[in-house]
Amino acid sequence: MKIKLTKLRYEEHTLELVRENGTREQAVLNTKTFLFHDFLHYCVETLADLRNSFWGSLAAGKALKELSMRMEDPSPEKIFLASSTEAGTTEMVVGVLTGVVRGGASAKDAIAVLSNIASAKGEVVPAWCTEQLIEKVQNRMRELLGEWNSLPHEGSMTLEFPL
Repeated sequence: MKIKLTKLRYEEHTLELVRENGTREQAVLNTKTFLFHDFLHYCVETLADLRNSFWGSLAAGKALKELSMRMEDPSPEKIFLASSTEAGTTEMVVGVLTGVVRGGASAKDAIAVLSNIASAKGEVVPAWCTEQLIEKVQNRMRELLGEWNSLPHEGSMTLEFPL
């Protein structure tokens, strides 16, 4: 799947998906709300080779609107992010890594926080979530944000999922 991101204004961008089967989907998103989080999901999911989380679900044909509706509606039958699923685990990891990447905490600190969260739920940190992976995510995030920040108004960047 191709993921095309285009700057519209400082606070908005378009997200266009072109799936392997040729179907397309596009949305205008608030950059402050979505871009960092979407980049972080992309980094975690591609570097950990995950296929059943946010980007993998979109590549498989789920609609952006469907995923966002599930996140807005916390009713038990619609919870997409139950921690027992790959998507839920990924969301937990991305949540912790948001603070790590923005705040400059260490990968070791991130693993400690994830271990505490998982332990409280009676779970364990997934085997794919290692200090080495987190360091790669931090580096890739710097690259993506640098590329985004260097784009001119109406400039675009395209990512591939899976790689």
